[in-house]
Amino acid sequence: MASHCHATVAAVVVAAAFAAVVAESPPHMAAFTFTKEMLSTCQEKSEISQEMVDEMQKNKGLLPDESSVAQRCFQECMAKEMGLLKNGGGVAVDNIVTVLKAALQMASEGSEDTYTIDTDAVTRDLEGCQFEGEDDECNNSHDTMKCLRSLGNPENMKRYITKES
Repeated sequence: MASHCHATVAAVVVAAAFAAVVAESPPHMAAFTFTKEMLSTCQEKSEISQEMVDEMQKNKGLLPDESSVAQRCFQECMAKEMGLLKNGGGVAVDNIVTVLKAALQMASEGSEDTYTIDTDAVTRDLEGCQFEGEDDECNNSHDTMKCLRSLGNPENMKRYITKES
């Protein structure tokens, strides 16, 4: 019973880390933090107001208006700057897997059990979010970010976590 409880807690912690990664809010992990310079660059490129940025951060990266090209392109710019998406199209799968493994290692510290990420399953699912090329209205990257966000729910994260014996 205790193992199941620890596995659930670990799944929730990793899901939260995954959500933080794709939500563009500063996570505890250095690999995906963003700087004021990144924010400023992306705001200028997409002509997004500070109020809109604040609203997106408050909503964990969800766009207030998905029909807004400026908001979608701001999200794409930030995802590229943070290393979630590649320039030219596609998900930075290796970067995301590395951060998730680090998050699970942090979650395992202080626990009697050690948990790992099923990197094959995570990689396969992340690759399922891939997109080809870029588009002027940032639709491909927006769809990809929605796909990545959907992978970060606690139920999916339970599938990815394994307990080391």
